[in-house]
Amino acid sequence: MTRAILSLHAIAFAAAPSAPAAAALRITENTTWSVLESPHLFTEEVVVASGATLTVEAGAEIRFGRTDPLDRGEVPGPHLRVEGLLEVLGEEGSPVRFSGLDDTNDDWGGIVFAPEAISAELTESGEYFGGSILRHAEIRDAGDTGLFLDGSAPFIASIVFAANAALYDKGEEIVVDPAIQDDELIHGGALYAYRLESELRVVDCTFADNYSANVGGAASAVECDPTPVAFERCSFERNTSGARGGGALRLLGSSPKLDDCAFLDNTAERGGAIHASYYSNARIENSLFRDNQVDLVGGALFIAHQSDVLIIGCRFESNSVASESSMGGGAIGIHANGAPVIHQSVIENNVAPRGAALLLTHREIPHERPVYVLCSRFTGNLATTPNGAPTIHSSDWQDLVLRANSIEDESPTAGEIVFSAGEWPGNSGADADVRGNFWLAGSSIDSVELRDNGGGLPGVILGRDRIDGAACVK
Repeated sequence: MTRAILSLHAIAFAAAPSAPAAAALRITENTTWSVLESPHLFTEEVVVASGATLTVEAGAEIRFGRTDPLDRGEVPGPHLRVEGLLEVLGEEGSPVRFSGLDDTNDDWGGIVFAPEAISAELTESGEYFGGSILRHAEIRDAGDTGLFLDGSAPFIASIVFAANAALYDKGEEIVVDPAIQDDELIHGGALYAYRLESELRVVDCTFADNYSANVGGAASAVECDPTPVAFERCSFERNTSGARGGGALRLLGSSPKLDDCAFLDNTAERGGAIHASYYSNARIENSLFRDNQVDLVGGALFIAHQSDVLIIGCRFESNSVASESSMGGGAIGIHANGAPVIHQSVIENNVAPRGAALLLTHREIPHERPVYVLCSRFTGNLATTPNGAPTIHSSDWQDLVLRANSIEDESPTAGEIVFSAGEWPGNSGADADVRGNFWLAGSSIDSVELRDNGGGLPGVILGRDRIDGAACVK
């Protein structure tokens, strides 16, 4: 093994693998952490200096821990900081493992990629061919985000992010959201991508049982546009966010592509799986959202503030909003000029006080384009309040285009779709185009209810129902 050259203020860890390092280690030459000398134990920060490469062999265990357990919850634990190049070269059946000394949450501070770190080099098709890489590894029990990408980005493949937490404010500046508060700066329990300058690909990864004290229980992408970000064939399970939302994923000024992902049993205040706001124009394809839950709005997705999210070929199943919520949107909550396009998707068996499938609220002026719902199927969605629509509840919203859908929800006390006006001061009802849909319950004229709550009736165009079923729904 090639050992690092230490700075004057650093002491190398003892030869015996069971003895933790006594002080910080600065790696200034190419270094390998081998499986033969595993586990590698540290109680202070380890820095891979600019110009140096750290290679971690398959099967190696890397553990960080605090010298004083009483510091938990007060300051971040020791971590690995990358200013040079990192190669984590696990193999299937022989992964690398990063964790705390005693598998205790918040015993260590995770892995940090500094702005000057060497990012991955990718082909035009997104394949890795050089630079930093993390593959076939487990990152668990970090208390200050499992992997923080501060401007630079490795290639990430086949990583298990488990039981990590975001408990500390990293002090970064966030400008895209003008209303953000100091207590809203805790992001991404497992992964936090901030102002990336290099393309990020996250492939075949698992995010399970992670937590953020504020937003992005599993991951956050903040102010990454226009840099490409992609999550492919990833699963997000049982992740939780605190006060603001995004049980699995928080998007703020970032527009990733998500393809063939699964979001299962994640929890938040808003956006049980994903909270996208402030120009986060994500593209979500062929993905599953099941059993996610929220306290307030958007059982699976919450889309707000000029975010034009494209949803294609997705399935939203059994997501829910708490019965005591004043809002709803069992599958998707759309708010303050969020403007998604929902195409060829299935929305079934979701539950909320109103808008059990979709809730559209609080239009802001100006608004640029309608919400489009096309060639999709709604079935078995349940509103838990007597006047809450099971399919779509729209109050003071921008224009809605609802075309060529199969609407198979039923409601004994309200229309399957409710348009109401005047629920937000200063707004009037928006227009909607509801034509060419197939209604299981009968005519669309009987299934759409207009309510005047003081703002006048919204304008709704009702056209001839389709009689051929939902031919364009997958």
